[in-house]
Amino acid sequence: MIHNEQQAQQQEQEQPTWYVYLLISVNNKCTYIGASNNPERRLRCHNGELVGGAKITKRNRPWRHVCVIGKMDKISALQLEWRLKRRPLKGTNKLKGFSGVQNKINNIYDVLNLEKWTSKAVAACNIPLEIDWSHPDFMQDNNKLPIYVRQYCSLQ
Repeated sequence: MIHNEQQAQQQEQEQPTWYVYLLISVNNKCTYIGASNNPERRLRCHNGELVGGAKITKRNRPWRHVCVIGKMDKISALQLEWRLKRRPLKGTNKLKGFSGVQNKINNIYDVLNLEKWTSKAVAACNIPLEIDWSHPDFMQDNNKLPIYVRQYCSLQ
């Protein structure tokens, strides 16, 4: 039994840390949400400096981070990414994609206050998160976050 616990702890330590990020196009204010275990490298891919960026981001280069949310396992990151790309339609529980950088920022605050990001996700309170905002203008002090979410601006 102890051997299995040690193996589980070792596997957990070997797992890369994953992040979810929001990008904004410098040229025309388009947005993109993605997940990666290396958001800085992934940004370089989106900007065409390295091979492998998403096709949708080729058109609106260059991109920069609005925020990077971490640290979590891959499954949680993909669940959070999926949920951040959708918000409820007014008057329903149906989720639908949407646009606009301010709408995306508002949705980040809304989603991080949910008990679970998706029906199959672990309870959000079990994942202590940090949000690194790239600029103080993006960070909203008036929007409340749960105590297990810490936000800061790396420029300050």
